Amino acid sequence: GFKSSPYNSVKMALVVEEIVKGDRHETRVSPLDGAELNPFQWKIVRLNLPGMKTYDPRSSWVCKMRDDGRPACDLFTFVDDERVVGPTEELTWQAGHVLAARQSYVGVSDAARKVREASQTAGAWAGAVVHIHSEHGVCVLTSEEKWTKLKDIIQKWLTRLNEGNTLLSHKELMSDRGFLVYVTRNYPAMIPYLKGFHLT
Repeated sequence: GFKSSPYNSVKMALVVEEIVKGDRHETRVSPLDGAELNPFQWKIVRLNLPGMKTYDPRSSWVCKMRDDGRPACDLFTFVDDERVVGPTEELTWQAGHVLAARQSYVGVSDAARKVREASQTAGAWAGAVVHIHSEHGVCVLTSEEKWTKLKDIIQKWLTRLNEGNTLLSHKELMSDRGFLVYVTRNYPAMIPYLKGFHLT
């Protein structure tokens, strides 16, 4: 029937995201304060794929670009938490303001106490710590405590298997598998190594 479901929740969250981002071709500025009416504007999509002659490993593979040649502001969501990114501190602030105003307009509450200032070292979010280096580009890591927990989990199961234990706790395997999946989102190259856990 019409009961709540994850499908309906995700669908409406994506509708709200489209409302927040607005018309990507809107390039006008406000006559009152000079702020862009839509800081999420973009003109083209730049591809930087491995194998291309112009490939640069320091840049993202896919990037929306503004008319002025800078990367566009964008919005990233993890469950019910959003982060706004942008090419400058001012544009990122404007995009955050538009996000809060348009969400409020459609009835989605904004927790102003959680707002952070724009920063290139914003700290951990959704299990990832992002570092921006001028020589290396953008690096995505996990926190030291999560990395240590990951190593401890792997060592625990290796020790049990090397000791000849064949009766393993399914509940514990599933719990550890969930954590491994969570951490490997930051390290896609590790995903194939989870096959043994997935087969439990």
